[in-house]
Amino acid sequence: MMNKKQAMVIRLSSIAAFFAAAFISAIIAQISDAQQSTEGAAEKCCSCHCQRIRSAEARQTTRTGVEHDKTRFNIKGDCVTDTFTGLMWIKNGNLPNGTRTWQGALDYVKSLNRSGGVCGYTDWRLSNSSELESLFNAGYKEQTCDGSSCSDNAAWLNTQGFTNVQTDGYWSSTNFGGSDYACFVIMAEGYVDGANKKANNYVWPVRTIKQ
Repeated sequence: MMNKKQAMVIRLSSIAAFFAAAFISAIIAQISDAQQSTEGAAEKCCSCHCQRIRSAEARQTTRTGVEHDKTRFNIKGDCVTDTFTGLMWIKNGNLPNGTRTWQGALDYVKSLNRSGGVCGYTDWRLSNSSELESLFNAGYKEQTCDGSSCSDNAAWLNTQGFTNVQTDGYWSSTNFGGSDYACFVIMAEGYVDGANKKANNYVWPVRTIKQ
């Protein structure tokens, strides 16, 4: 039979094991919380960074705020030229028929050019965030889509000669100097945000019209 001393040793060992397990669990929880906090901070920083980059790009590449009119978009075959910005977009806003990671988006555009391109051009690229945002019309609610006010900017674009424009995010080429994050634009509202490059967003190739 077990004597009192042996019983005490076993009891103390059990208590020690319990507290050791609790201590390890607490450490793991702290590490997990720290990782989540870091990831959250990175996402927040990413969004702010995209906003700063967008402001700089807008001064150089787009005519943000210019009033829209019926002569803005010139449709020719599978392409649409924006006469305000001098950019040519592929008419189909979802040509890949689905979303891609950021690297997948770059690879898709490269493959598109290698296979002959669109509208006879093979210099398509992934647009930057300001170029995507230049397609946003703040007055879309005052426009008519299928007999009623347009529900969002994507719906308005689909009445301007484009097809299959999605309401969700579109990847831009704007990234953070080799980091794991890049900017995307939510086409429904023209909002610029950032995400990990492993996330999935839509792809909309663009090209600059040569003068």
